[in-house]
Amino acid sequence: MRRLSILTPSFNYAWCIEDALKSVAQAAGFVPGGWAVEHVVVDDASTDESGEILERWRDRVVLERQTENQGQSRTLNRALALSSGEWIGWLNSDDFFLPLSLADASRAFDDEDADVIYGDVALLDGSARLLRLMTEHPFSLWTLRWWGTYLAVGTVFLRRDLVSRLRWREDLSLLLDWDLWLRAAESGARFRYLPRPLAAVRRHPGQESRQDRPDRLTEKATVRREHRLPSRPWMWRAAQRVAALTHGVQKLAAGGYAREQRAGAVRGRPMRWFEDPEARSTVDSLYELVYGGRSDGTLPSREG
Repeated sequence: MRRLSILTPSFNYAWCIEDALKSVAQAAGFVPGGWAVEHVVVDDASTDESGEILERWRDRVVLERQTENQGQSRTLNRALALSSGEWIGWLNSDDFFLPLSLADASRAFDDEDADVIYGDVALLDGSARLLRLMTEHPFSLWTLRWWGTYLAVGTVFLRRDLVSRLRWREDLSLLLDWDLWLRAAESGARFRYLPRPLAAVRRHPGQESRQDRPDRLTEKATVRREHRLPSRPWMWRAAQRVAALTHGVQKLAAGGYAREQRAGAVRGRPMRWFEDPEARSTVDSLYELVYGGRSDGTLPSREG
C-alpha cells in the first residue's frame, strides 16, 4: 500500500483545527485504491483547547504534542520525521481539504515527470464561506521569483525525497513556503499544475497580524538575497509590476479567469462540506459549475 502523508502544524487554532482533521479523514475515503492517507499533526505547545481536541483524535492521526514552542518550520520538520508517506502534503490547521482534493492529487502521483503537484484554491472567510476561487496556471519560475508565492499552501504536494532533502528552513517563520518552492524549482524539481481545487484556505484577522510583523521585511530581504533577487525597493517594485502582468496573461491562457467567474455563482455560500449538508451542496455545485464534475463525470455522493 502506497502512502500519502499530510502534515499539519498546530498552534492555538482550537476554533477550527477539527475542520482540518475531519476534512482529511473524509477526503481520504475518495482516494483511489492502492493509496492510504496518513495525517501527522504536531502541536507546538498550544495554550488553548487544541490539545484536548487533538487527544480525541489520537487513535486516528499520528500525534505529537510539544512541551515548548518551536516555531512553524521546526514543527513541520518534526512532522516530516514522524511521517512515512512517499508523497507529502502540508495543510495548515485553519484550512481544510475539499472532497476530491486528495483523490485528484493522488491520481497525478504516478506522473514520472512531476515532483511537485499543485492546483487551485478556494479562499474562504473566517466562517468558511466562499470569498472567491483563486485559480493558477502551469508552473512559471519567473512568476514564482518575481510575483511571489502564488502556489498556495494546502494545494501543494511534494515527493518525499525532495522535501526530505530540502526541508523547511528553521530561520524563517513567515516566508518558509516561498523559500521552499524556490529551492525546489532551483534544484530541478518538476512542477505539474492540476486545474482542480485542491484546498480551502481561510482568510482571517489572525493571519493579518502575522503579515504585519516587523520581521516580515527582514525575511523578505533574506529570501531575495539568497535567491539572487534585487534588494533595492524600486527594482523590486518594477519587477513585480511586470510579473503581475505576466501572471495575469498566464491565468488568462489557462482559462483561470473564466473558471473564477463561474465560481461567482456560489460566492458567499458555506464550504464546510464534511458536516453541513448545505455546504456539501455548495462544494458539489462548485465542482459542477467550474470543473464539470470529476474526471469520470460523476461527483461524490452527498450521502454519508
